[in-house]
Amino acid sequence: MTMIKEHRQTSAIRPERPQLTVVGVGDTDRDDAAVAWAIAQAGQDDVVHLVHAYLPLHLVECTWPPVVASRDARRTAARVALARVLQRTRAQHPDVHVEGSVVAGLTADVLIEFSAVVDRIVVTEDRENASMLHQVAHRLAGSARCPTVVVSPAFDPAVVSDTGPVTLLADSTVLPEVAVEFAYAAAVRKGVPLCVAQAWATWPDSCPIMAESIAERQQLLDEQLVRFEQPVGVLSQLIRDDIDTAVAELRKASSSLVVGSNLGHLGRLTGPSAPGSAPLIVVPEPSER
Repeated sequence: MTMIKEHRQTSAIRPERPQLTVVGVGDTDRDDAAVAWAIAQAGQDDVVHLVHAYLPLHLVECTWPPVVASRDARRTAARVALARVLQRTRAQHPDVHVEGSVVAGLTADVLIEFSAVVDRIVVTEDRENASMLHQVAHRLAGSARCPTVVVSPAFDPAVVSDTGPVTLLADSTVLPEVAVEFAYAAAVRKGVPLCVAQAWATWPDSCPIMAESIAERQQLLDEQLVRFEQPVGVLSQLIRDDIDTAVAELRKASSSLVVGSNLGHLGRLTGPSAPGSAPLIVVPEPSER
């Protein structure tokens, strides 16, 4: 791994308008970590909106009492579940503007619709071996029209430092411009350095052109990042490793890890992570918004 450029002290800059964040919440406390991350990132005028999606009974016009009772029970249970999360969150964070709503539909479908009108969607990582129906983070990473923040259920703001660098990870094929700009803006707002890492497959040590290739790739990466040097410190890295390993390692050393949607749709990036891992943020290309 090669690193260049040094950290410089920066000051945080707030966005020009309030940020709208939607957090997907369920019936248990598994999503508390996602809520905690969203709350920690919220500014004075920002809005955190908790969304509880539930499976409705699709017999809207039916008035048969057993159907009506079941339909009402599902909606009531969803409202109660959301009310509990709202009450707990507002009690713990009275200074943050927290709202909530109950919406009928599959969680991923509901949040994808919300992604068209908010600044970011925050969800908890998919459970290991989750069925396709419950792969919320995986579906959002490939279909959301705004950045998707995927948080480990073991996320703890006290463990994952918010003063660490914002890191962007790209593969060897392309440096996603929109994702770089998003990561840069996030670093400026938080007053932390920006780190851009590009991962590529390990070459055999006997390869005679390895050193020359590394130097050329490093120079190209540096040239692409020149315009992002102010006002934050910029670091660039070439990682001779596969994406899976790079993701795991960088999430331990960053306050957040940003990837383009060309990587975000991969299920391996939205699966279970180790405790203490920083959130993964998937940024869609403009054509996907």
